[in-house]
Amino acid sequence: MQSLQHNAGILEFGEFSLDIAERRLVRRGEAIPLMPKAFDLLAVLVSNEGKLVTKAELMARVWPDVAVEESNLTNNITLLRKTLGKEAIETVPRHGYRFTEPVRHRSLSAAVIPAPPGPVTIERHSVTRIVTEEVEFNDEMPVPRPAQDLPALPAGAPPFPKMFFWIGGVVGVLLLLAVSTRLLVHTNAPRQPEFFARTRQVTFTSEPGQEMRPAFSPDGKRVAFIWDGPDGDNFDIYIKDVGGTGMRRLTTDQAFDTSPVWSPDGTSLAFLRKLEVGFAVVLISAEGGPERTLGTATDGLAWTPDGGFLTISDRPRPGALPRLHLLAVKTGQKQPITTDFDAPGEDARSAVSPDGKTVAFIRYFGEIGEIFTVPVGGGVPRQVTFDKARCDSLAWWPDGFGIIFSSTRGGEYAPWWVAPDGGAPVPIPALGVPCRDLTIAPTGTRMAYRRVESDLNIFRMEFFSTKAADCILDSTQVDDSPQISSDGGRLVFTSGRSGHLEIWTAGPDGRNLTRITHFDGPQVGSPRWSPDGKTIVFDSRKIGESDIFLVSAGGGDPKPLTEGTSRNVLPSWSRDGKWIYFCSNRSGTNQIWKMSPTGGAPTQVTTHGGWEGFESLDGTALFFTRGRDVSGIWKRDLATGAESLVTELSKAGRNRSWYPGRTGLYFIARTSSSPLSWGINRYEFSTGKVVFVSPLKSRINANPGNLTVTPDEKMGYFVQETMTGSDLVLVENIQRK
Repeated sequence: MQSLQHNAGILEFGEFSLDIAERRLVRRGEAIPLMPKAFDLLAVLVSNEGKLVTKAELMARVWPDVAVEESNLTNNITLLRKTLGKEAIETVPRHGYRFTEPVRHRSLSAAVIPAPPGPVTIERHSVTRIVTEEVEFNDEMPVPRPAQDLPALPAGAPPFPKMFFWIGGVVGVLLLLAVSTRLLVHTNAPRQPEFFARTRQVTFTSEPGQEMRPAFSPDGKRVAFIWDGPDGDNFDIYIKDVGGTGMRRLTTDQAFDTSPVWSPDGTSLAFLRKLEVGFAVVLISAEGGPERTLGTATDGLAWTPDGGFLTISDRPRPGALPRLHLLAVKTGQKQPITTDFDAPGEDARSAVSPDGKTVAFIRYFGEIGEIFTVPVGGGVPRQVTFDKARCDSLAWWPDGFGIIFSSTRGGEYAPWWVAPDGGAPVPIPALGVPCRDLTIAPTGTRMAYRRVESDLNIFRMEFFSTKAADCILDSTQVDDSPQISSDGGRLVFTSGRSGHLEIWTAGPDGRNLTRITHFDGPQVGSPRWSPDGKTIVFDSRKIGESDIFLVSAGGGDPKPLTEGTSRNVLPSWSRDGKWIYFCSNRSGTNQIWKMSPTGGAPTQVTTHGGWEGFESLDGTALFFTRGRDVSGIWKRDLATGAESLVTELSKAGRNRSWYPGRTGLYFIARTSSSPLSWGINRYEFSTGKVVFVSPLKSRINANPGNLTVTPDEKMGYFVQETMTGSDLVLVENIQRK
């Protein structure tokens, strides 16, 4: 494999310094995280110091053993320009790229610096080349027993022979320990696969908008997926042949269709159709035609191998957390699979093992997703992963040897393999990142995944104005969950710009950035200012389940406010600063609770479900939503305890983009004039009417808190997706050893 011949040391340009050997990019003393391939690309460009580097050479150097599309190169160039500045890399049309910044050398010593790392290969008595990966062993591996004391030599034995035998005995024992330890490691380590790296990746769909949720037919020759159409207005189900050029639309309903799965005989597909609350489970022929509704669910789906049942997620009783169920295709009857009804977490995506005996599924704890398994016949599930990371999708290897899944356990969404009984996950090399909606064909030699091009940034907009919104916080990583302080002087938000999601603050114009937390791994979110601006409350899964934390606005050691086994998320302050509201499942269902910022026992506030809440500025009412994906904003009178739906807000609240101001409650929703348009609206407290405030130019992400309003209600901050889109990628020649 090629190497970059260069003096070992630091390459400096502008405000940046690049250490290729240590794989570090630093700006003004702060490490700047880069995706692995983006770093490799930068290393090649900077090392050529202003020389033209052709596209072919860049593809060969950065992706030496993988056939990838040219779009991989252009996407990484875009990321580098966002980090370094647009002028740092020049495009030479139809040829390649040139690094334009003057490069300064801070040399240490002459050495050979390895090329940007690709797959490590070894030869095995043939021309076959296989990838080797460093494997972590189970932390609970048995420790070999210590050796017994050596017997004493007979009295009067010569000192030299005694010493000789003593040393020989010690060496023998050490050798025995080494061999036994090796055997124990070999015996107790899970049987972990190696994956061949010589795959071929092909862009399967390249339509405008988003193509998602691929599913292979039983013969592996067709793929069903969802697409939001040429206008980006509605997701329907489509089918495309592998190797084909055209695709066929299967559903045409105006509701959101998702999660198609093929029946084992390949004649029909089941999918989910969005309802006002939850989803309908729908069955349709693979050739199209009439549809049949089988029941309702909160998530799913997967077929049992005999085609008689579907695994779905649903609530075993009103207000309970979703649990796995079997849904009979003929009768529509349901029976629970996961029976730990009172345990925390919400069951979601599932997959049935090829032998039909076990279900693997993702259980979500807020934004964190862990993989569990449970017998199809039902029982208490067993946790397989302990990554405390986001998990996007999972599937069984067709022969039942393990589970593949997409997770952020390594930072970016990437593919992993794990044994059904747990152990250290193994990376699947040679697949692009970010890799989401990962699935595998029943033949086992072809995978598909969703390649996402999306970036969340924070914008500022002047209300009732024709001016376009300004992007004030932009990075190559996620920036979301903004809230302006009560004096309008500082903005708090979450950002992944340090390599992990952390709490940050900035001025109202996005300048003067300050990093507040340094968890370096555990997820954080929903930061909120105290009324006096001295303290920030947020949620994090730093210790066990999600808990509420407090941290000084100037930084320091965060202090947990809640503890225990329940999930505690989405905090907010009362207007007088005496209470912190938050969502907790400590009563068995999601409700809003409150407690003093100094500690003490929490008090339940809502009675019929609660998710995210904000107190009105006059302190008389609590506005809140009732579920993660439930439309409607409710109002609770804090004096009488009466709860009622605000009729004018029955369609608001689902996307977490709402915030009460002094004169009204602001929320983001699609405008009535066009399903493609989004806008900021205000529900006026004095008149009870909804007025249109400002249009938005692109779609709103539905996960983070997205809207905050300045105290004078002249401006708003919101999160908007830029560079939005996703395509489906086929990965051919997948092999496992």
